[in-house]
Amino acid sequence: MLKTSALLALGAAIIFAIAGYFGFPEIARSVANASPVYIAGAIILQAATLLLLAARLVIISRPQGCIGFFTAFKVTMYGMVMNLLTPVAKIGGEPLKIYMLRRNFQTSRASAIVSLDTMTEIVASFAAVLLIFLIFIKFLPGALFAYFIVFFAVAIAALAFVFKLFTDFSWLNSFIGWFTGKISKYKKVSNIDYARAFQTTFSSLIKQKRAMAGAFSLSFAVKIAEFARMWLVFLALGTVLPLDVVLILWAVLLILSMVPWLPGGLGLVEFGGISAFIMFGVPSSIAASGMLIDRFISFWLILIAGAVLLGVRGKK
Repeated sequence: MLKTSALLALGAAIIFAIAGYFGFPEIARSVANASPVYIAGAIILQAATLLLLAARLVIISRPQGCIGFFTAFKVTMYGMVMNLLTPVAKIGGEPLKIYMLRRNFQTSRASAIVSLDTMTEIVASFAAVLLIFLIFIKFLPGALFAYFIVFFAVAIAALAFVFKLFTDFSWLNSFIGWFTGKISKYKKVSNIDYARAFQTTFSSLIKQKRAMAGAFSLSFAVKIAEFARMWLVFLALGTVLPLDVVLILWAVLLILSMVPWLPGGLGLVEFGGISAFIMFGVPSSIAASGMLIDRFISFWLILIAGAVLLGVRGKK
């Protein structure tokens, strides 16, 4: 906890330095003059993404047994908070989500549900970035083009690893053993054949065409809400971003957030995002203000909400 707090403090200090680099007085004026109505709309859209993600978890888990929406929301919220606090994106919260779902499912089934939920998010994100790249390839600055190429190389390697993992039982057995070790940080798990049970459950889940169609539909709905949130943030600053800029910059921010760095990519995402906005002609003060407001909504506000929810529900 102390290490995480120190990393968050370091990230906050870097963001403060970035604000100074791009002109702190100008940024402060832009933020002060931002439309509260549009900012509220952006916050509502961020809340909508959490609700959509919770609904996706309900749909994916339904073939193995129904869980309440509030339970799914708690699991989603805590998992997202843990992911944001983990330097390597989108893996820190998965063991916690599995542990929380053990109350409703066995560990092997909970692992399969969370794995499929995570895979759905990754595949939908990859598909969205690929589509954006193919449509707007002619409009990409050279530096951003390189970002996309590196992303696709890493994503293809990751998909190849996942394919090998689910088709080679020895790999799966080793991976499940490592994962159950992570879960044991929360509570000791029984010594059973998790790999075999996981494989059986995962195969059953992925064959549920209706559930998978619903899960992917919700995943893409999340992307649309994220596009709209960014657009509203800049609209609050009096800047109407073209659709192509919103889509390209969303993809760039996603790529930056996946780079191993400080929790939530603090500093890296802000500086990279501001620089990318400036490449598309957005004034530096507006680019910095919009980026910082968007990150407050999509990062800091989620951490605050997670801390409040944790305090209300109790430390356990």
